[in-house]
Amino acid sequence: MPALDATVTVNPTATVDSKGIATVRGTLTCTRADTLSVSGQLSQQQKKAGLVRAWYSTSVPCTPGQEVPWSTSTYPADLHFERGTAEAVTEVPIRDFVYWREFTVTDTSTITLTR
Repeated sequence: MPALDATVTVNPTATVDSKGIATVRGTLTCTRADTLSVSGQLSQQQKKAGLVRAWYSTSVPCTPGQEVPWSTSTYPADLHFERGTAEAVTEVPIRDFVYWREFTVTDTSTITLTR
């Protein structure tokens, strides 16, 4: 049985709806079947509102050797995302109980928010 490892990617383009909710997408590839948590923070510097930040999170059932697509939305409190550039910091915590290893796979990407 291989050690549990994962590779997470974030699509370079995300969508933002008329309410300012952004949807981030990507893929997750694993070395072993498991359900992993993909979570992160989306940040966007805006002229009027300043820095807008929101969290996103989803669970992804992994199939070894396959790129499994994932998608999740943000819900900023009272600030809204808008079209333009944003930064997504995405993390996948790995807890391998077979080999007693714990670590986090991280991806930091500059993405474009579109309608």
